[in-house]
Amino acid sequence: MFHRCLGVIALLLLAGCSSFDVLNGVTGSGHYEVIADITYADHGRGQLDIYLPTTAAVAPPVLVFFYGGSWREGSRQDYEFVASELTRAGIIVVLPDYRRYPAVQFPTFVEDAADSVRFARAELGSRQIAHGDVYVGGHSAGAHIAALLALSPDFLGDERASLAGFVGLSGPYDFLPLESSFLKSVFPASSRAESQPIAFAKNGAGRVLLIHGGADKTVAPGNSERLADALARSDAAVSLKIYPGVKHARVVAALATPLSRLAPTAKDIAAFLIEPESARPSLDAPAQ
Repeated sequence: MFHRCLGVIALLLLAGCSSFDVLNGVTGSGHYEVIADITYADHGRGQLDIYLPTTAAVAPPVLVFFYGGSWREGSRQDYEFVASELTRAGIIVVLPDYRRYPAVQFPTFVEDAADSVRFARAELGSRQIAHGDVYVGGHSAGAHIAALLALSPDFLGDERASLAGFVGLSGPYDFLPLESSFLKSVFPASSRAESQPIAFAKNGAGRVLLIHGGADKTVAPGNSERLADALARSDAAVSLKIYPGVKHARVVAALATPLSRLAPTAKDIAAFLIEPESARPSLDAPAQ
């Protein structure tokens, strides 16, 4: 069955469909409801979607998920497959857009993300949607954004303490000094030191799940390993999962239901967000 799904996906790609269209097209939608196109800010990319599982616990956890794309690409609609899989596990998922380079530089896209988190919490309350703990998370550049929201005091202020934690997939957390001219443009020298999540590890971030592909050549796994170590030394509750042989994109692509055998991303996120308090570890060894 898995190989048949891969064959269908390959045919769709050959037919000219984008990889995101394919991933969204092979993931079911009958198990969630979506409140789409909610405006959280008046700039051109200040919209978010809320995905609600139709069958879930009385107060399901919430994950505000930020997509990657090197801080310059991506759209919330592309990541419907992420929301589909996680709502299947009984998690409320919020997918925001944010402004990207070159329209903005750091820290504007993180400030947008902070605005979306504040708005999402208020919106869930105003719509009387029962929910549990609120987490932030993301993949690649989105994981970097989520990590700064969870760790740095500069973006959510006192509201940072109300986050239960964050989930980072293949994130860059410790990537100075910069070598590429592109990254130097995204992260201006005047604020570059504040762009590194690892610099704020001592602040704590609630519970943290870091997932990384062991074969990632886009963002080196050492980013997650070093952040996990720094958080553990600060007595944070951090769980690190390294998937041997898995590359950068496969960590998030595995959230498309037919591709779940690529990596246990969905299973690990669901276990982390939903597991009972008594089962929560302080630090996991890297997955083998």
